[in-house]
Amino acid sequence: MTTAKTFAQPEIGIKMRCDVHFWMASFIHVLDHPFYAVTGDDGSYRIDGLPAGAYTIEVWHEKLGTQTAQITVADGETNTFDFTLQKTG
Repeated sequence: MTTAKTFAQPEIGIKMRCDVHFWMASFIHVLDHPFYAVTGDDGSYRIDGLPAGAYTIEVWHEKLGTQTAQITVADGETNTFDFTLQKTG
């Protein structure tokens, strides 16, 4: 089954669930730019082609929440920024 939808503006964390299989769920993140990453099995990520400038980067996890950081990227530079997500409580 395929359903098409056009989003008029960015939206983050739209949860989709399967009506038949309770364990099947996904989240849709609609961005107004092409710069994003999905982590690898080891938690690593990479965002290529980011123009020079100051940015807010954000990491999100369904159960561990959101973290943000401010970074500045110089022209032709490669930056490394690590996030640590921890279960609280």
